[in-house]
This record gives sequence, structure tokens and C-alpha cells, in this order.
Amino acid sequence: MIRSIFLLSCLVLAVMMIIGSNNNENDDKNNVVHRTLTETTATTPTINPLDYRIATFGSSRTKGVHVPIDQTFAGLLKAHNFAIRASGPEYPAMCTYSIIEPYGKFDVVILEFSRESKENKDGALFILAARFRQHFPHVTIIFLHSWAPRQIYHVPTGQSLGQWAASAELSSGGSIYESINAKMQDTPWYDWRIVEPDVYATLAQTTADGVGGHVLRMPINRDDVRESMANYSHFFLDDYIHLSAEGHQWVRNGIVDILQKTKAKRSNYTRPWYSTDACQSWYATGKMTRKQATNNMQMVEFQEGKFGLEIQKGAEGTLQVTNPGRKPVNLFISYMVTAPEQRYPKTRIWLTYGSNNRISSSQEITPVWQSSASQVAGLKLHVVSHARIGKLEVGNSTLHIAPKEETEYPFRLVGIMVTPYNFGDTLTALL
Repeated sequence: MIRSIFLLSCLVLAVMMIIGSNNNENDDKNNVVHRTLTETTATTPTINPLDYRIATFGSSRTKGVHVPIDQTFAGLLKAHNFAIRASGPEYPAMCTYSIIEPYGKFDVVILEFSRESKENKDGALFILAARFRQHFPHVTIIFLHSWAPRQIYHVPTGQSLGQWAASAELSSGGSIYESINAKMQDTPWYDWRIVEPDVYATLAQTTADGVGGHVLRMPINRDDVRESMANYSHFFLDDYIHLSAEGHQWVRNGIVDILQKTKAKRSNYTRPWYSTDACQSWYATGKMTRKQATNNMQMVEFQEGKFGLEIQKGAEGTLQVTNPGRKPVNLFISYMVTAPEQRYPKTRIWLTYGSNNRISSSQEITPVWQSSASQVAGLKLHVVSHARIGKLEVGNSTLHIAPKEETEYPFRLVGIMVTPYNFGDTLTALL
């Protein structure tokens, strides 16, 4: 944790120096660098967004749900989309170097994460943005701050919008929002509120200010939520959460508008990474990007297009891991979990290093999705989780994995993360 705080302090200093240097170089650009845009159309842009090398990070709203890939805002911008469903900024913040370095240079980075993640507690959002700013001094960083119909609730009954619609037995031949909007107009404006913690809105702006970025906010009338639903409900799918094709188009237009107003430019200039990491995932490819000795572990395609190293029955699996740096760092593993039932075995995992195989870290993992009961209720999940195993000493160490019971599935390891950052012992994402 001390190392993470030290790195954060150094990143803050480096980013402040970079922003100050950029401001001195271009005072006009500084006048617009913190602008928050709430209304954007960009219907006739004078720039071509395809001229930029764009990266997108976020949750399922960025990845796209029930919308063709080429109709998501990432697809419309021809961006490299690094979004992970149901995730926060912790994983990309810890693994920025490993994710980005193979792709070279970027001119624009778009960051979108849901309110349920931990940005306001551990600083992961700022570190992710700061790592980009440190390596790409001239990059345009855009934070997407959007709301969703699921945040709206009916004050007299305390029901969410979806619950209220279901209790009223609302339905429509088209979008459910047609019936909802018509019914909402029969109620007074003060019957409706939107749950949107001010801490996140403040965080998005202060983080943007801290790294010289911009915030793209989806319009919302807090005084009359009915008006916002009437004007913008077509931006969402009927699940009350995810963006529709029209919503993705709006985001794309807003991003183009920011690029146009700030006169964003391509730049090949980079600074050496202040901190690196060594993260790899074979979940989607079945291929390990670095040669690592394994024992009693076999790469298996357990579902179509999903791969994991399985521990052989009754055996202890081992995997060699390396810390190429000069100081101890954190080792996280990525592994499969289920919910609500436990279908993977409780497993003891430990690290040894040195000629005497000294144990540096040891713990027991129960592979069940860690979340609140309300989030899991009614859902059967089979997803990836990340757990911190402990401190990884300099040089070569051995990761030992010993299942303690037999279950429906064998323990499946799908990735490892060697990183100087630590945002919690357990991180879960629906990959």
C-alpha cells in the first residue's frame, strides 16, 4: 500500500508538470481544457474522427450490449475497445502498460465506468488517467458521465422505475419507454427523483481537472425527471441500463464535438513509462504471451472461445512467475468463479521464492462471485475474478495452486497480474 501511495504521489507530480508544460505551450488550449459539455450534436463535424488513434475503457455501456459492434460509439469511432463488462477502473489502472504497449500510440482516450465501482474510494480512475497523461503528454482524455433509467425512482412508492412500470402493468408494441413516458405525464413532477451520487459527478470533474481532461455529460433535468425521460429515453435499451444505437450515436457525436472544439491533434510524442506492469490473460485466446514453466496444469477451452489453465485432479499445480523489477510488487491472479452456487473448489494458493523455496504469501480462495445479494439475486453467473495473492519478490517465484475439494469444475486460472498498484484484495468483472 505504501508503494502504491508513493507511486500515486510521483504520478501526480509528473502529471502536474506535464499539464503545466502543455499550458505554457498553448494558452488558447488551456482555456478550454476543463470545459464540461452537456449539450452536443456535432452533426456536421469539420474534423474526421477516424484520423485519431482512439482507445476506449469502461464497462458494458462501452463494450455494447444488444447493439452491433459497429454501431457502438467505440465502433463508430473505429476505436480499440478495451472495455470489460460490469467492471471498474481498477484492472486497467493496474495493467495500463500491458494493455496499451502492444498497440503503440493513442491520441484520444475515453473513460466510462459505472457508479457501482470503487473510483471514489481507491483512486483507480485517477491513476488510470494519470498513467495515460504521463506516457502520452498530448493525449485528449474524455470522461463519459451518463445516467440510466434504472436510477429513477417513484417517491410515493419507493419503487424503481422498472418496478413501478411492472406494478402498473405497462407494456408497448415498441419500446417500454413509450408507455412509461405517457404514464409519467399523468403524475406530478415531484413524484420522481433520480439517484445520482454527487460524489461521482464531482469525481469525474475533479479527475478531469487533475489530468487536463474533459467531461462529456448526458443531459438530465433534476427538477423534472419526466422531461429527461421524454427527451432521452430513446438513448437506452429496455433493460433500463445500457445504451441503444441512438445512445451510442449521441456519445460518438459528443466526443467528436469535444475533439472539434479543443482542436485535438495527433501526436507521436511519448515519455518513458514511469511505472510498468506485467499482466497477461489467456481467457479469450488460450495463449500465454510469456513463456512460463507449468506443472500439473493444462490449457483447456472450457467454453467456446474461453480458455483456462486447469489443475489436474488430485494434483498441485505450479506456475513460474517473474518480477523483472528492482522492488517487490503485487501479484494478482485471474480465475473463474460462479454465483450464486459454488461450482469451483476451495483452493489454497501460495508463493515460494529463492533456493530454499521460502513461502512469501499464502491464502485460501473460495471461487464464488463477491458482490451484494441484491446484485446476484436471480442471476446465474460464470465470470472472471481477480485476487491479490501477495507480495512478489524480485526475480523468479513459484505460484502453487492446490484445490482442497472436488467440485463440478476444476480450478481454472485464466491470467496473472504483476503490478506495483493494489486496489483491493478481490476485484470482479463480467468479462
